[in-house]
Formats: sequence, structure tokens, C-alpha cells
Amino acid sequence: MKSKRKSTVVKIAVGLLVSVIMVACLVDFEDPALNTIYYVGDTFTDSGVTITVLPFQWGNNTWTSGGYCKIVTGGSANGSGQEILVNNVNLGFDFGSEMQELSYKFGEYGGNINTEVNDDFVNVANFSNLPAVLGGLNVTVVNGLGNDAGTVDLQGTVPIAKFDFSANGVSYGEFHFVVGGQELLIDDVNTN
Repeated sequence: MKSKRKSTVVKIAVGLLVSVIMVACLVDFEDPALNTIYYVGDTFTDSGVTITVLPFQWGNNTWTSGGYCKIVTGGSANGSGQEILVNNVNLGFDFGSEMQELSYKFGEYGGNINTEVNDDFVNVANFSNLPAVLGGLNVTVVNGLGNDAGTVDLQGTVPIAKFDFSANGVSYGEFHFVVGGQELLIDDVNTN
């Protein structure tokens, strides 16, 4: 009888630990060195999350692989410390597990925005143009009218599952979430 109770207690403890691990993910771009530049195809990690630099779709629906992203400071995304400047690329995030809520801070200062969640891709002029539901998750945007900083919050009962990101018929791997822009800064990508 004691063995059965011990097994149940261990299962509960492991379940709670997994829940805590899933909640405790904040990508704040503090791990990479300041001024590091990444190009399409490069992969880096921050806070244990793998991030891949991906092609970007311009407002006219043409794909480009000629952009870059750079670790900078300045607070343009209203975060603290370092943030990432995204210039004509998307960032694909592999969190290692599913989650039900994701939020991030941004500073958008020109060009269009790409976002993909649960295999649902949109190309919009500004964050405020994101649909109310994307990939089965509810979308809330604060600001995002262009040339401003704000936040995006994605939440709902559908967990974010990995999907294959493809551009111009080329697969770039599987990701939980993709976001990118032209004159865009991102910070504090938080999952729950």
C-alpha cells in the first residue's frame, strides 16, 4: 500500500514540476552578446529557448532572405536590458514544450509584420491589424498602430503546437511561434 501512495505522490510532484517549467519561460535576449548579428538560417538560444532566423514576407507578399537581426539596447520595445532588432526577418521560437499563453513586448517603427501561430500565418501592416483570433488563440494588442511600442498577448484553450515554417517551397523547421518585421524590436517573450 505504501508503494502505491509513494508512486502517486511522485507522479503528482513530477506533474507540478512540469507545470512550473512550462510557466517559467521568459526570453529577454540577455544571453547573446550585445551587437551580435544573426542572418537567415542562423540559430541561437536565450533562456533555454531555441530561436531560428527565418525568411520574411514583405507587404507585397514577396519573400526575402536578405535581412538580419541584432542584439541591441535602448528600450525601444519597452523592455529592460537587451532586446532584439528585427530587420526583414522572422524569428522562429521553439520553446521545447507546448503552452497556452504567450506575450511579448514590441516597438514597431516601420514596415509590415509577419506572425504565425498554430500554422496560421498573417502578414499585416501593424500589430493592431492582427486578427482577434489567430491559430485558435485569442489575440490582444496594446498600441501597435505603427511607430509605437506595445504588447501582444496570445491566449486560449488551444495549446500552441509545433508547425512547419516554409517560405518559397523551402521548409525551415518546426516552431511553436514565429514573429518578424522590418523595423521591429522585440523583448520579454513570456510563456505560461
